[in-house]
Amino acid sequence: MGYVEDNLLPDEKIIIKAKVHWIIFIFPTLLLLLGLLFALITRVSSPTGNDTLLTSLICIWSWPIIGLFLLIVAILVYLTTEFALTNRRIIAKTGILNQRSQEIVTNKIESISVNRSIVGRIFNYGNIIVVGSGGTKQIFKNIAKPMELRHRINYEVTLTK
Repeated sequence: MGYVEDNLLPDEKIIIKAKVHWIIFIFPTLLLLLGLLFALITRVSSPTGNDTLLTSLICIWSWPIIGLFLLIVAILVYLTTEFALTNRRIIAKTGILNQRSQEIVTNKIESISVNRSIVGRIFNYGNIIVVGSGGTKQIFKNIAKPMELRHRINYEVTLTK
């Protein structure tokens, strides 16, 4: 069970769950692969040189290490982010050690908007912005299928009003 299921109210049920889109893995993976390619080319072209061993290791392996670190961060974001629409509210949770949760009661929602770039339109992901009563704004980034989620939220909001 996840955070959403553990924090449901009595008679509350999940209507739809959303995930972070897989696009968050593209940049770290490319950085890792290009860094490994660069390290391999550098090692093959000059296996021994006048540089010190430490300097050459730092220069060669810094990009793959940064790419690997960013890939691990993206995996953790993907695995620890939960987003759900229930019949009463929107629930979102991110993080492991520094956990952040957000809840918005559906009858307190004033507006919902979706921001998508061209790449977001092609791969069907975007940011959902929910504005609650009093002008509170919650932004949920890189959500897969944001238009479907917006449609379901709008439907639930009209049912509760």
